[in-house]
Amino acid sequence: MQAVRKEADRRLRVDLWEMVVWAYRKQKVIEATGKYLYEGEAAAGGVDEWHGESACGCAALARKQAIGVTISGTLNLRGVAADVHPDAERLHDIVLGMGAINAFLIAKSGQAGEPPEWEAALPRPMSVPGPTGEHKVIRDYEAVRGRQIKVQWCPVVYWPTLELADAARASYLAWYDAMWLLMLQINAAQDPFRRYLVTGFDAEAEPWFNKNIDKK
Repeated sequence: MQAVRKEADRRLRVDLWEMVVWAYRKQKVIEATGKYLYEGEAAAGGVDEWHGESACGCAALARKQAIGVTISGTLNLRGVAADVHPDAERLHDIVLGMGAINAFLIAKSGQAGEPPEWEAALPRPMSVPGPTGEHKVIRDYEAVRGRQIKVQWCPVVYWPTLELADAARASYLAWYDAMWLLMLQINAAQDPFRRYLVTGFDAEAEPWFNKNIDKK
């Protein structure tokens, strides 16, 4: 029996995060295809139907403003501009099927080119500004050994608050979970991309532990 020779996979190997940034920041797949994340965003872009593009021309103008160029060529039957790479569109289709919150976290971070910021500065005392912008000063009288003594002090607050630090980390964890769900969806689709082979998702689940910053 003659052995079947398996051809080597010649697709470009990329990390999932690299592909997300490529699709949303470089390919601008949302603006180019008109497949917006939610109805409000679609309405702002002049789109009559969610995940579709209007025929009035408003969406095309909005897309040109967002991208900075006019995409040449007509739209095909799937409503995708000819210049958009099919792998970017396929990735976006998978993301859209993951629910509104997951899609928002993935798409918006991809457009920004960076994950949600998790690192908050340690809380430090800060003076409270007064009406003129300078330090607020409180003047009062305090009883000391039976005598009323005139006292004054500057109130302080701690900023940023520990609640803000916790919220930032929670946002990062939600994004991390969404990215791993996307990785599972891609694996379930059995190599859905033509040019790229997603090899994994190389990001830390809780990077603050490596920064020697104690959690609350």
